[in-house]
Amino acid sequence: MMAELRATSADYAALALPVVAVTGAAIGGVWLRAQASPARQRWLDSLTELRDRESPWVRVPASIDEDRLLGGLDLSATLAAGRPVLQQGLMPAADGGYMELRMAERQSAATVSSICSMLDHGELRLERDGFSEDLPVSACVIACDEALPDDDPLDPRLADRLGLVCALDAVHASLIGPIETPVSIAEANLGWRSVRVDTASIQELQRIADALQICSPRPVRAALHTARALAALWGCEVASEQSILDAAAMCLINRVPGALQQLLSPPSDATEPEPPPRSTDTDTADVGNDTNASGPKPEEVADATAAVLPDQLLAGLASEHARQAKQRAGGNANSEVVGGLRGKPMPSRSGLPRGGRRLDILATLKAAAPWQRLRGGSLGQLRVKREDLKVRRFTEQTRTTTIFVVDASGSAAVQRLAETKGAIELLLAECYVRRDQVALVAFRGEGAEVLLPATRSLVRAKRALASLPGGGGTPLASGLAVATQVADAAFKRGETPVVVLMSDGRGNITLDGEPDPGLATEQALAVAREFAARGYVSLAIDTGRRPSARSQRLADAMRARYLALPFAGASEVNDVVREAAA
Repeated sequence: MMAELRATSADYAALALPVVAVTGAAIGGVWLRAQASPARQRWLDSLTELRDRESPWVRVPASIDEDRLLGGLDLSATLAAGRPVLQQGLMPAADGGYMELRMAERQSAATVSSICSMLDHGELRLERDGFSEDLPVSACVIACDEALPDDDPLDPRLADRLGLVCALDAVHASLIGPIETPVSIAEANLGWRSVRVDTASIQELQRIADALQICSPRPVRAALHTARALAALWGCEVASEQSILDAAAMCLINRVPGALQQLLSPPSDATEPEPPPRSTDTDTADVGNDTNASGPKPEEVADATAAVLPDQLLAGLASEHARQAKQRAGGNANSEVVGGLRGKPMPSRSGLPRGGRRLDILATLKAAAPWQRLRGGSLGQLRVKREDLKVRRFTEQTRTTTIFVVDASGSAAVQRLAETKGAIELLLAECYVRRDQVALVAFRGEGAEVLLPATRSLVRAKRALASLPGGGGTPLASGLAVATQVADAAFKRGETPVVVLMSDGRGNITLDGEPDPGLATEQALAVAREFAARGYVSLAIDTGRRPSARSQRLADAMRARYLALPFAGASEVNDVVREAAA
């Protein structure tokens, strides 16, 4: 295409303002990736100036409940009228205008579901407090996403329905503002739907979406709406190449973090990168080789370990922990414990305030209010029965922290440590998909250390893993002791620790740092039994050249699931997979 990308992200942020004002709810909304800043506030203020003054603007806080969002029983009006009276929620109040979601990444799943249903159907199905109505609601959603790299991302269901994507964190406030167009927003609003887009342009948008691995048709449809709106603002009856490229940048390319910046950056001279420096650690014991020496290629390691490790290995461990938690506390077997005495509020349920549960006074009054005329009650005298009582409920999100405990000693050898790193790479990817936190503990030489505290950053985890040197003695007991401390700290933070030990189970350095294989083995088993007493879910992966009774004994002491990591011969791999899955 002859058109070119605009100079900066600020240009697209400014261009998005008239597009949103023209298309409104037809484009779904805007995914505004930005922390609270003058730039974000200026963008929001500019949009409020461009919008139709008669269209409402509703702000939805992150902690909103269903009554406030959707609407519910108006208690005072119900008591006064003697019949149920509906109180309008924020979502119906936004009909025909804009709905600003504050801290959109923290909105509850129920709130996101209601907003997605509104964006899909243009109406709200209200069934609560004795009401059953279909309310027409059509609003443009402005989702302010303040998530940091280690935070939970915006709900993908909502992100998929937001047509425009603007990233403002690196944009100065002075660069934000509406641009002047030949056609007014009011005129463009009347004619943008009639703008034609040729088949070649549609195919180009789909090609860009395919290249970015965007499978949903919604962003492509939003790009078509954006191209039509841009053409209408410039008085064109057919979408130009520049309109198509601008629409692709705002609706497709911006969905991939950093993609637009890479495209806008000038090409650098193609020079061959320097190889990473070799480790200077010469402390050796047993084998004492450095991991930077020649070994299997990374792709070969990944293929081999992919064949050995069962699919969704960590997910199975998390499910096992959830099952144990359910037996201990009576909670649901998933990542949320429902019915606790603290956490995120949930809709109240009928019940008595016993066992520490608190009475939901407002919900109780709402349940009793519609029956006052039959019970002979009045505004000054409210009659409440046992079946009206409602108790509060909460849900606690149990976040998983996967702690990798890696044997980086000389006994691991060069190729075995490389295969261990390959296995951890695959498990790290699984943790990233499940949004788990990961920590990395390594033991070698005379002790163990935490190379990476708990984090959700896959990049940091891979960087720490790549820089892990090998060689020296095997302080197995120290590694287990440090892993136990990290697991305890995660548990105290309300998280679920899952420990993955990767070692051949052969220790030769004591807790005091002295070489004594016999005492080191006894200490390792003792620490393993102390770890098992805590009840944490764990996995012991034997990285020795062949499965050993020593590693099996250590896994039994930890009460860990045992899995051997042999050389990647086809028959051996198949045998191990069958044994591990049994």
